Amino acid sequence: MKLSVAEIETMYRAALITAWDEVFGTPVPKRLSNPFLRRFLAFEVQTQIARACPKDLLAGWPKLRGMIRLPRLLHSSQAAV
Repeated sequence: MKLSVAEIETMYRAALITAWDEVFGTPVPKRLSNPFLRRFLAFEVQTQIARACPKDLLAGWPKLRGMIRLPRLLHSSQAAV
């Protein structure tokens, strides 16, 4: 099953459990909530996508991540003033 993060966001518990089984090959840990099931599944989907990306594309990721984070830091420091 090829999943997307958008699909995971709209899945009901039964579908999340089926997806977990297919992705991880293990039963869902007891008492794991739907939000955590979604987070773990989405993280795994994003990790698989990142593994498929060419290395030169990922080389600029730390720089891009810093550029994205900077406005949030500026916004939060202005709110504190």
